[in-house]
Amino acid sequence: MRVFLAIATIRRFEQSRLPVNLTLVDLAIIHEIGFHQQDGALVTLKTLHRAAIGSPATVQRCISKLKRLGVIEDVKAHADRRLTSLTLSPAVIKLYRSCDTALQRLLPRSAPRVRAAARNIATGIRSARRLRR
Repeated sequence: MRVFLAIATIRRFEQSRLPVNLTLVDLAIIHEIGFHQQDGALVTLKTLHRAAIGSPATVQRCISKLKRLGVIEDVKAHADRRLTSLTLSPAVIKLYRSCDTALQRLLPRSAPRVRAAARNIATGIRSARRLRR
């Protein structure tokens, strides 16, 4: 199945290009922030807590580590300076874009069912998250 090939490719890519000492919770936080950032949505600490990635203390500790490593950044909202959102750093976005390019070669355009399934999964995840709010 191609989906497992894609997952394995992403894991190898992350292991070879991201900082070595990242845990699964760290990667889940990176994926969650990237997912929301791709959709143009703000990601706050509350968003990550609602995603049930880990306990609040674990998420907070991982965010601090990722900020220290330069993987994620704090961004103040323009309208309300009290609101701080989390974004992936430009360097990490660039890394994941190169991974996207590799996946496009791995999963050629001749596989529309794979792309449609990925879109359906992403839509289902978004719907489930809206229901939890």
